Amino acid sequence: MQADLAAVNALLETHTEETDPLGWHQFLYRKRKLEADIAELVSTDEPKAEVAIFFGGAPVRGSHGVLASFASQSVDAIQDIVAKRMSTMGGTQLAARGPVPGRADAQLMITNLVRGSVGFVLTEAGRSEQSTDTSLKDAVQSAVDLLAHIASADDEVFDAASDELDSRTLDAVRKLFRVLDDNRATIRIVEGKRDLLLPAEAVSRGRGRVEAIESINEEEMEAEGHLFLLPDGHRFDLTTDQAGRGLLFKGTVDRDILSAEDSTVSEVVGKRWRVLLRRKDVSRRACVRTSYVLIRLLDAI
Repeated sequence: MQADLAAVNALLETHTEETDPLGWHQFLYRKRKLEADIAELVSTDEPKAEVAIFFGGAPVRGSHGVLASFASQSVDAIQDIVAKRMSTMGGTQLAARGPVPGRADAQLMITNLVRGSVGFVLTEAGRSEQSTDTSLKDAVQSAVDLLAHIASADDEVFDAASDELDSRTLDAVRKLFRVLDDNRATIRIVEGKRDLLLPAEAVSRGRGRVEAIESINEEEMEAEGHLFLLPDGHRFDLTTDQAGRGLLFKGTVDRDILSAEDSTVSEVVGKRWRVLLRRKDVSRRACVRTSYVLIRLLDAI
């Protein structure tokens, strides 16, 4: 409907009430109807994963169609990114090779063709009657966030996104950006209230960044110190003393450990703990970025 609205607005810009009174009134009625329908949908929350993918640029022939080989490669890469994001939710480390855990549960179906542009609607394949968001919906949101951050004009946003990458997710992201860039294509992703547009310069920037990453190495390590948490931001500090001085490690907290509503937060903060961290080294053209994820509380000391 957003695509339809954009098309109607474009037609209203080329028609006037004086030159085409009948057409102008029809387009205006259509515009108001679409705006009302969109406003109604915005107030609802669909718990299942659903995302619309719009393509633009050289592979697209107006509003008539898109090259099949380009579209299939792009959708396959997006599906791969979503599956790998879902497999690593909850702190699971994705093995360097072999089957992706939970891939069967991460399948999306092409359920519709979007109008007013060229693209597809991808919907969660499984049937679910639950009223809360599914894991696949969370994975789709995470995948969209990742693509936005990788292509962001802000280098710090990309640096933070690189902390979330593993080598296999990196491969899938590289594939998508290469397909888009090689075909001089753009992509727009609409997911829930999120509307992400990656024009040609953003696609090129994202490709350059992911291709500059030479390796991603991960290892688990134990550490001891006084633990401080920011549950809403899923951040932690591990320090040498109870006052928070002498920073040893800082980074993100696995979402399954604690939540902002967890009653045990007050029992943890400021106390000395032995913890399990996952260290990640992202090597990029003679520069190494190291990040840490708190994945387990082992013992209170």
